[in-house]
Amino acid sequence: GEIYLDNELLNKSHLSRIGYLPEERGLYKKMKVIEQLSYFASLRNFKNSKESINLWLKKFDLTEWANKKVEELSKGMQQKVQFINAVIHEPDFIILDEPFSGFDPVNVNLVIDEIRRLNKNGSTILYSTHRMDSVEELCDEIMMISNAKKVVEGKINEVKNSFKDNAWEVGVETDLTLEQKEKWKAQKVPNSLPYSKYKIWPDLVSDNWKVELQSNNNILFLQESLPSIHEIFIKHAH
Repeated sequence: GEIYLDNELLNKSHLSRIGYLPEERGLYKKMKVIEQLSYFASLRNFKNSKESINLWLKKFDLTEWANKKVEELSKGMQQKVQFINAVIHEPDFIILDEPFSGFDPVNVNLVIDEIRRLNKNGSTILYSTHRMDSVEELCDEIMMISNAKKVVEGKINEVKNSFKDNAWEVGVETDLTLEQKEKWKAQKVPNSLPYSKYKIWPDLVSDNWKVELQSNNNILFLQESLPSIHEIFIKHAH
């Protein structure tokens, strides 16, 4: 999607405090990587940028490509240059629009580590994406929008708790009996470990179901099951 910034935010005094990574990347193809990074750093009045540029290039394994034109880089490398452009000045407020697009898993983890570091060092980050797994991994608060309307908003844990459906997850050494499966609407969860894992919907009026479960099975774990952000997105914002 498109993100619009007020004109006041775009004057030079504010550029040093903002980092923006658009979904539609915008690099100067004929410009060398190091020249491009230096140029964008100068637009943000970023002092002593040379040392920081070299550090970022090393961190993203781009040092040997520093004097190559952007058009000579792979798409993944260009993505890394674009990300560095957005955050090299360690801004107070960073807008990331689909920052993992085009990255392989190794580079996704690298960017995630940098996002976490920037946030820990004081940057507020607005993250726009359809990757709900990364939302759950990275975000403190979320807002889901459907047809230009806000449908879900809040802290991650509060949102998940507000959409729970009284389900529990249980791990047992042996399979549940047919009677138990029917009574608790049990769904077996694919599991590579040497035990059976189920999602169940017991009668929560009393704790009798826990006693029954324990008396008939060797329980390895029992925990309340909360929906994932992905599941909430599918049901309520898609």
